[in-house]
Amino acid sequence: MKAHATKSVPLGGAFWDAGAQVFINKGTNGRWTEVLQEEDRLGYEKRALEELGSECARWLATGEMA
Repeated sequence: MKAHATKSVPLGGAFWDAGAQVFINKGTNGRWTEVLQEEDRLGYEKRALEELGSECARWLATGEMA
């Protein structure tokens, strides 16, 4: 994802002094699973389902379509 950052961020990263590379950090899913408390993670997942629906929430969490 980071290798193709200029293709995936607004205006190719023109908003950031260092370009699109600073917008895309690592481009991996699940990096924060060790940081959040279980209660916070569950609250996020519940809200994602409510606001986005199951298909979009699943894509956001896994990067995979159903």
